[in-house]
Amino acid sequence: MKKIIYSLSVIVAVAALVAGVTTAFYNDEETSSGNVLAAGAIDLGVDNASYYNGLPNPGTSWALDWDLDVGSLGDNPATDQVVETDFIQLLPRLFFNFDDLKPGDWGEDTISLHVKDNESWACMDVSLTSNDDNGINEPEGDDGDVTDGPGNGELQNYIKFVWWADDGDNVLEDNEVASAFVDDEPLANADDFQVVLADSTGNGIFQPGSNSDPLAGNTPYYIGKAWCFGELTLTPVTQGLGVNPTIEDGISCDGSGLNNITQTDSVTGDISFSAVQERHQPDFKCDCDPTGSSVVSDTSNTVVGDEDGFSVALTFIHSAWTASIPGATWIWEENPVQSPTTDETYTFVKTFNVSGTVTSAVIDIATDNFYTLKINGVTIGSEQANENNFQLATQDQYVVTNLVTGANTIEVIATNKGLANSTPASNPAGVLYKLTYVANNCR
Repeated sequence: MKKIIYSLSVIVAVAALVAGVTTAFYNDEETSSGNVLAAGAIDLGVDNASYYNGLPNPGTSWALDWDLDVGSLGDNPATDQVVETDFIQLLPRLFFNFDDLKPGDWGEDTISLHVKDNESWACMDVSLTSNDDNGINEPEGDDGDVTDGPGNGELQNYIKFVWWADDGDNVLEDNEVASAFVDDEPLANADDFQVVLADSTGNGIFQPGSNSDPLAGNTPYYIGKAWCFGELTLTPVTQGLGVNPTIEDGISCDGSGLNNITQTDSVTGDISFSAVQERHQPDFKCDCDPTGSSVVSDTSNTVVGDEDGFSVALTFIHSAWTASIPGATWIWEENPVQSPTTDETYTFVKTFNVSGTVTSAVIDIATDNFYTLKINGVTIGSEQANENNFQLATQDQYVVTNLVTGANTIEVIATNKGLANSTPASNPAGVLYKLTYVANNCR
């Protein structure tokens, strides 16, 4: 405005100088027309290309849709049809809709995400909504199935998954293996977990390396998902070969090790995606709730080299065993120790699964007498001098930093020091431990 006023004063001065010479004058007018304030849009569209046993599966494939519950294909919901080129899919959209699975069946999907029109943070949630045994038929019963009804199905334990950031070709390639955020895990582990696609932490699957950018508007992003009813093995394809799952998919599936215990079982679940504008929310994080879990010494520990295979709980607790680890059970290879007069060493092993990313972990341990403690093959702690590790004052605690998402293994190599003329009651043997960890259930 100041500039305009100043210009008018110049115009007047010039007009005064030429007065009487001409009636012409300088003039200028500037107009800004059609000023608009309009709200932008954040709209998340999803499409899916699905294969079942190496063939395209129309029933779980669809073109770009901006509403998976109602269906609005493409950019013009008013005119787009549910009938699409090459396939028809009923609403709502389903990533899984298979009701006659057999051991060895497998599938692959490539999910494409599109944010319209602004940069956005994005998250993915997976939850199981039912896990049922729908009656026990003769083959199931013969293979040991005795639990029937809602919540008692076994199918979720035998369908394995791998999810990864894909380049859109429906094939797991060698350069994409590192992006896998679920790798050969059973469906049972996929309940109530959240995947960071892109948020302010920079740890999203679409934020490789030091890239902490949000998803760009109007740009497709791809998630690959493969499953196997049996044992799944990654066999990644060399990047850029141009194959698809009808030729090679990047996994192998072997159902030969399964029995009939999963017959008639069913599992249902929800997969949801969310997008949040990045602008004015630079610190947005996907809402991942930390969950505390523990793993303890009990009769599920295997004993290396033991013909019975598993440890046993001790019924006699010596008065000197003052170690206190709530929830853990004193165990040994036999109840009681078989050779109290000679050194006796056994290795106790327990494998467990971690869902999510571990943020903190400690393990408490007490033994009679000596031990070496390993987690995932790495020695965490060892005591080979103090014979009294079974006391409250001498039990040990270690910080654990090498837990991983998926399968983990605790290994305790314990030795009971033999004492001449001793008995199982005067020289008992035992192992007591508890691993406690907190996992951020984001992947």
